[in-house]
Amino acid sequence: MNELNFEDDIWKEFDLELKSNIEINKNECPECKNVHIIVDIKGASVCQDCGLVLGFTLDKNPEWINGDDGNNGENDRCGNATSYFFPQSSLGTNIKSHKYDKIKMVHDWSQMPYKERSLYEVFQYIDAKCDKIGLVKSIIDNAKILYKHISDLKGLNGKSIIIRGINRKSLIAACVYNGAKNQGLPRTTKEIADIFSLTIKQVTKGNRKYDNLIDNYKFINENKCNLSINYIERFGNKLKIPTHILNHAKQISLNISKIDIACGHQPPSIASASLMIALKNANLDIDKKIISKLFDISDVTITKTYKKILEYEYIIIDNKMTELVLNMSQNEFLKTKLLNKKISNDYINQYFEYINHLLFFNKFTNSLKLNDYKFHIELFTL
Repeated sequence: MNELNFEDDIWKEFDLELKSNIEINKNECPECKNVHIIVDIKGASVCQDCGLVLGFTLDKNPEWINGDDGNNGENDRCGNATSYFFPQSSLGTNIKSHKYDKIKMVHDWSQMPYKERSLYEVFQYIDAKCDKIGLVKSIIDNAKILYKHISDLKGLNGKSIIIRGINRKSLIAACVYNGAKNQGLPRTTKEIADIFSLTIKQVTKGNRKYDNLIDNYKFINENKCNLSINYIERFGNKLKIPTHILNHAKQISLNISKIDIACGHQPPSIASASLMIALKNANLDIDKKIISKLFDISDVTITKTYKKILEYEYIIIDNKMTELVLNMSQNEFLKTKLLNKKISNDYINQYFEYINHLLFFNKFTNSLKLNDYKFHIELFTL
């Protein structure tokens, strides 16, 4: 009888908590209307003025002990926290006893559903590949989160998107590529291809599939841009280049981005060219083949990028000059470029008269793209 009364009291406490929740939240005694309410050691909310017990606070935390005396050190009664990646299987129990090995085996098989087991295998694959080359844990975790998001996407028919074979492997590689980029520690396409034993074409295809899934299904993406400055710090440290030269190379890279003079080149090639210009200004000579091998870029690509950027060296090595160019009008920028080539002012004025003549008659405007001079400045080189 006492047990029944005790059970009834517990249910009454549940009902009391639900009904009187608003009153307790107001911190006001319903009897004397005072606000001097405390919670005693038994978890009861008591009014200090009239002594009315307003209710009991239920402890909703896990119970970490096995016995009433609290002396048992094992915490078998409390389960693990729910996993973000495996929400269903993390809610299961664990059988430890050796007497129930067969039951434990069947239990483990049925505990993890197919989708979570498949995800777990992918995560094991990512860990094995990334740990082998020493990628930091933050990149690996980013890759897992990105793959988890993509695996949760639904098709137009409401069913999960199924990707198998080499396409799945390419998508996993794309997640690692974007995970590294989000962490500010980017890896080149070739590096990712070598990690997963893929071709560059397959990694590129995986990146396109990754982008399509994000665009088509409105995946919330906070990817950072793959900046050349990130490659400068990473590869420059391997060459043991002094810090002040690396900082100068980073600033050159940022100035290149500001005035958009190398928008057709990849970040690694811009980084290598920026580093070469910084070394040139510091009178340090490092063989281009060493830089080519370190950045894993061909000599031809580095030379092509370097020559294009070198034309604007007088601008990008000076922050004030870069800001001045950004605030210049189109004609002022062109005049500065031509004056640097030591062309006479008279010739420059004649040149601009001709340009203005073309604009007046609205001829060749589309081909010259005069309003987009930053991207097509080479069209005006005499």
